[in-house]
Amino acid sequence: MQVEVRVFGGLEKFIPGARFGQSIPVECPGGSTAGQLVDTLGIPGSMTYSPHSWRTSSLLL
Repeated sequence: MQVEVRVFGGLEKFIPGARFGQSIPVECPGGSTAGQLVDTLGIPGSMTYSPHSWRTSSLLL
């Protein structure tokens, strides 16, 4: 499955070729969670925040 990702706040430094606010296509397996996508991108969990537990939820992409 291909999703589009936009990164802000310095997170673009973790993704080769990414630019602030620019949409980039990312391939991920169907059924992946948002947390798995962040892990796949190599963005440290300490650099992300959500008031919800999206990293471990069953929110599927």
